[in-house]
Amino acid sequence: MTVLMKPVGPGNWTSMTLSYDGRHTAPLLWKVGERVQLGGVVWRVCRITS
Repeated sequence: MTVLMKPVGPGNWTSMTLSYDGRHTAPLLWKVGERVQLGGVVWRVCRITS
């Protein structure tokens, strides 16, 4: 599973890609458009692919 995220706010920021693989990966309960805080930064989920 791959999740593409961009920080919330003004500016042309670089996106972050999270990649999960393996048989025992915990389920992510995120949806496109949701805001998630990681490392003190609020990110917006842009795309989820599997």
